[in-house]
Amino acid sequence: MAEGERELHVRALDGRSTVVALAAAASVRDLKAALRSSFPPAQVSPSFHLFLKGTKLRVEAEIGTLAVGEGEFIVLVPFARKSQQCSPVAMAEQGQITESPRSSQVSTGANSARRGITDNLSSIPSSPHAETASRYFSSGANSAWQEIMDDLSSISSSPQDDSASKNFCAQSTIPCSGNSVEDVSTDQRLPTGNSNKRRKPCKENGNAFNEMPTSGANSAAGQPSIDKKSSIARSAATSCHGTCHLGPAEMVDHLKQGLGKEGQIVHIEEIPCRAASFAELPNHLSEATREALKSIGVSRLYSHQSRAIHSSIAGRHVAIATSTSSGKSLCYNIPVLESLCQNLMACALYIFPTKALAQDQLRSLLEMKNALHTDIDVNIYDGDTPREDRTWIRDNARLLITNPDMLHMSILPCHGQFQRILSNLRYIVIDEAHSYKGAFGCHTALILRRLKRICSNIYGSHPTFIFCTATSANPREHVMELAKLDNVELIENDGSPCGFKYFLLWNPPLHMTKEGSSKDSLLTRRSRYTQICSLAIDAGILRSCPIK
Repeated sequence: MAEGERELHVRALDGRSTVVALAAAASVRDLKAALRSSFPPAQVSPSFHLFLKGTKLRVEAEIGTLAVGEGEFIVLVPFARKSQQCSPVAMAEQGQITESPRSSQVSTGANSARRGITDNLSSIPSSPHAETASRYFSSGANSAWQEIMDDLSSISSSPQDDSASKNFCAQSTIPCSGNSVEDVSTDQRLPTGNSNKRRKPCKENGNAFNEMPTSGANSAAGQPSIDKKSSIARSAATSCHGTCHLGPAEMVDHLKQGLGKEGQIVHIEEIPCRAASFAELPNHLSEATREALKSIGVSRLYSHQSRAIHSSIAGRHVAIATSTSSGKSLCYNIPVLESLCQNLMACALYIFPTKALAQDQLRSLLEMKNALHTDIDVNIYDGDTPREDRTWIRDNARLLITNPDMLHMSILPCHGQFQRILSNLRYIVIDEAHSYKGAFGCHTALILRRLKRICSNIYGSHPTFIFCTATSANPREHVMELAKLDNVELIENDGSPCGFKYFLLWNPPLHMTKEGSSKDSLLTRRSRYTQICSLAIDAGILRSCPIK
């Protein structure tokens, strides 16, 4: 590079780049001229702007004044001048459009296509349907064909007449049996003009196609029309779309032969069904509580519910570790409401890990409260509680529903405002205890220790803890460490009924296959979990797919 020259790196939007050497005293106009003479993107689109760091360069700016650092480049952005964007109609009015030789070629091709269709129609054997086909093409098709010819004749006046002419030559429509038409080229379409005009005669004579006789190779072979997606090679995952209802055993065999045919199922554990184990309502329950339970459809309890109610009313810390939907909420709602009805000063605190669980529990509590015909104030105290309602809740609520974060941020720092509740606290219910693990579990454990110290040392209350958790290996040790308790009674003998269960240990492959062709952007990869859930829903085994 000669002295006093600068090398400028220019890049187009399509990724192509070049290096231009110009004198420092040259202008951006000279740079554009050099690009038009040597850079293909500038030759294809001679009208372009140059941008540096998002700023358009002025044509009179000198090259030496451009602040182009190491590794930086100038971007070439083409544009269309307004004078070149006139519509074909306006250009026709100005007399700037002349007849192109391509229009005669298009007309010749169109006439040839029409003659081919006419020859095909003339070869239809004489039958009762021949008159219908002739009537259709003689009445509606002539006007429709004339409009198609008008559209084809306007191709030459379009700014894209080159591509339109090529499209017409590339289009090939082959009549098939019935209503099936195989379209060889569907990526591009000709200008359609006013399609509503052509659609009208087709609707009026739509029955003519149904009455036309079947002919040709397709009808002779009895083959249906070929769909694009049907030609895609389907994997084992996508070919399994049966919607017949399967039992658990049939579903396991179905998975072995389908998704798991490569040995993904490592182990199958069969858990037998379990009959319900009932117990009568405890004798120490009040008559109002018994009537309230009967009004909501509970005439007797499961064995684990009866034992949990008896132990918690006796003042023992309880941990209920039974399966999902086994009625754990009754294990703490009954003793809490029974105690609050008998002692008008007693209070209870419910702690849930999420606001959604708190709202769900509030609905069930209000249902039981209405059945008891009691005026116990049950309220949620969390971040969504309006500030104007918090004072009333602190002064009147007897059953407070909250979460660990609110307990840490609002209740314990201002425990003096909750003196009435904390001094008369009879029960602390902690649901979903298995979710308190890791950092969240450590923080909650420290919060519960603070709560116990405040209740014991300041207000002299010693509440009873009731934990509910899913089945785990060590539920008793977990809740004892969570609340720093010396002894907890574990109730894990589930009295609720259970059907026969299959547990499959699934070892997925190292890769995730993609359904269908890799060129089809509409088909996405799916995990084995979602595939199995989809199959189970189709078979009627699942109603929804649980996702965490």
